[in-house]
Amino acid sequence: MFACPHCLTSTISPWRKAGASRTFPVRCSNCHSLSFVSGWAHAATGLVAEVLLWGTVIAALVAKSWLILFFLPAGLLLWSMIVGVTFSLRPIEGPAVHRARRNAAIQVGALLFVALVAGVLSHGASP
Repeated sequence: MFACPHCLTSTISPWRKAGASRTFPVRCSNCHSLSFVSGWAHAATGLVAEVLLWGTVIAALVAKSWLILFFLPAGLLLWSMIVGVTFSLRPIEGPAVHRARRNAAIQVGALLFVALVAGVLSHGASP
């Protein structure tokens, strides 16, 4: 368990800490305050998850043994422990969470709009 940056009580599990972000922070069960882990942890987690996924699939195909696929969940569990030890929790307040969620919604909306426009333009260009 890891300490909440607000009350310094060990109430946050490694798995909850590894998934804590600005848009979805972890809530302390003692003081009910919010905290998150740096975005670098999430970027590294994405990279590690991709390498683990494709690495275990390719290794299983080469070795002709599906048992190798058990390294994927084991590796993800190990990575969550590494994130827990390496990256510290940072305190965040409710208004900052609302801003982060609003910004994320705007970014997703803009991405969907660009994808829709690209789809319409590519559909109109085909004979």
